[in-house]
Amino acid sequence: MSQTNARRYAAGAALSFGVVLIEVLIIRFALSGLAPDQIAAIDAEIFAAFLVAHVAAGAIGGYLVARRVKSSYLRTGIIVSLLAYLFELVYNQVVLGVVTNIYLLLALLVGATSGAAIYQIAHGSNP
Repeated sequence: MSQTNARRYAAGAALSFGVVLIEVLIIRFALSGLAPDQIAAIDAEIFAAFLVAHVAAGAIGGYLVARRVKSSYLRTGIIVSLLAYLFELVYNQVVLGVVTNIYLLLALLVGATSGAAIYQIAHGSNP
């Protein structure tokens, strides 16, 4: 992997993490006025919103990196999603002091791989 491609993968992962962070902050802000028992009542919906946020963020990062890096969509999606998950893991450990859920990594994998595949299908490049 060249240094230019490594920078592009890192930039796509940072963009994915930024989108995740913004979406998660919006969700947390929306829940800030609810009592703990109300939050517990909609726990499954909150988790689904987190998963959707991660899939969307992964798709955005995977799509944009696939535009610049000419490799298979599977490789692009895996690298972008793992780097984005690493950024999120470090942020959650250092800033929030919580452990990141493995399902969020799977959501990033699905999103980034799908985003890269969508680009390659739309533009006819399928290495």
